[in-house]
Amino acid sequence: MISLGTLGFPALTPLSSFNSWAMSMSAWRTGEMDGEALAREYSRFQLEMGQISAVFRSEVRFQDPREEGLAPLIEEALQRLAVCEDQTDVLREWEGDWEGISEPRVQALAAALSSLFEIFGQIRELEEKRPRLAVSPYIHEILRCLQLYEDGVLAPELVQERLAGVSQHFSLLAEQMRQSPIRLAAVEQLLDLLEVQEGALQQVAEQVAQGDSVAAEPQRVLRDCAQQALTIHEEIQALSGTPAVWCDGCLGLVRLTENRICPECGQRVGESDSAGSDGLLSVAERACAENRREDWELLQGLSQQSEAQAQEMVKKVKQLPVKQPELEAALLQLAGTVAEIRDYLPARDGVGLERLLPRLRDALESAAEIQQEVLEEVKGGH
Repeated sequence: MISLGTLGFPALTPLSSFNSWAMSMSAWRTGEMDGEALAREYSRFQLEMGQISAVFRSEVRFQDPREEGLAPLIEEALQRLAVCEDQTDVLREWEGDWEGISEPRVQALAAALSSLFEIFGQIRELEEKRPRLAVSPYIHEILRCLQLYEDGVLAPELVQERLAGVSQHFSLLAEQMRQSPIRLAAVEQLLDLLEVQEGALQQVAEQVAQGDSVAAEPQRVLRDCAQQALTIHEEIQALSGTPAVWCDGCLGLVRLTENRICPECGQRVGESDSAGSDGLLSVAERACAENRREDWELLQGLSQQSEAQAQEMVKKVKQLPVKQPELEAALLQLAGTVAEIRDYLPARDGVGLERLLPRLRDALESAAEIQQEVLEEVKGGH
């Protein structure tokens, strides 16, 4: 949940969007920026200032007025926030007529923002002294609100609002994980854990809706889920830089361990002699160069295995929640090229096979390159 003390981004001045707009004003005055670009910077500042105001005024509803030193800090923050809002409103009247906004007026708002974030910092210091009820900040906030609810400080409606917000956050997180084309055992474990956590959240919501005290068991489940999720998350982070390959056993992309064992189904994956793609190319090159009978015989089995694997990979790509048409097309091209190899096998046509090798090499490289792009997109999304 959003901390009362971290509602901005420390930089040259407390608010990044204000910093950018203030510097843009200087650039506009010297003719280095046009009015349209300056207006965009100002709109971004207005938006962020509005978000800070709305979030802070919402979050104060969930605070404990009995907490020593907190109430006067919140009151002071609200007063300083009102000053910032008033000065921002005055600037809004001059929007588009930038000549009317003097440098002293900009400096006055900068000072007001600095004063506001000084109070935010003091509030953050108080928050950091609170006992941690769970390793997840979201679950910690739920448990904290439940304590206030049990003490009669927080209304049931506010607790339900907080529960709904946390539930939505984890629901969106789970959906993002389901969209990944990579099958990872740890991700599946985390998704299962989120289902258990959601069940506990719903149980708590039902008890609060009835005005009952919240049982200890769902709260324990929430704490345990948070701890387990942290452990699984660390495992996922540790695997994020490892290579990913297709696994026939679990029908999807998986992250590999050092011994090239699929962490999900336990099969060995990515070996050239079983997967066939790299082995096929090297054996075909050797057959063309040395014309040995055993290589031509080996090509027969390898080509059949490689084509079947490429076709199976096409099926897997079609099963992914996020469509990958370029990867599907590259795999189909690879399957077709591999199938052509068998045309040269009966006559041991080394010349014809050699002419096909550049196309086979390109097909393999293209499929691998597009697969890597998919993996990079997934990595960047997480």
